[in-house]
Amino acid sequence: MNNSSSDELSKIHDLQKTDPSAKQARRNVAVLFVELQCDELDHVSSLISKAIDLIHIQKGTVFNVVSSVVIATFDFGIDHPPDPEGRCEIAAESILRVIGNKAKTLYGTCQGIYGDFGSPTRIQFGPLIPRLSGLIQDLHYMDFGSIQKLSK
Repeated sequence: MNNSSSDELSKIHDLQKTDPSAKQARRNVAVLFVELQCDELDHVSSLISKAIDLIHIQKGTVFNVVSSVVIATFDFGIDHPPDPEGRCEIAAESILRVIGNKAKTLYGTCQGIYGDFGSPTRIQFGPLIPRLSGLIQDLHYMDFGSIQKLSK
């Protein structure tokens, strides 16, 4: 076995000693879902880029981009910026103002978990949002050009 393989195995064994669930915390999550109309594939990339820029202006963190859907949170960051729900709402409104009827946004606060998720060898830090598929389905059925706040 070469040194590279040995080093890699050593790292895996060290990681396996750590329980990812020990680094999880239940808390409110200010979340924004954006779906962009992708009828014209050539323009989807620029729409996604605009949405992400508007999210970052409000100190949001994009956790997932799946096809034409962007998922971001606003209560995560090194400096813990204040008023995550307010910044989330501003980002949702900004996206509609700038992108217009090529976007729809669903935003608000829900109970979730932040932390490390995965296996001992592949850990990802981020939010776990309950009922995610239902929220994405709610977004799917909204009209483009609309905004909706999550019901509590």
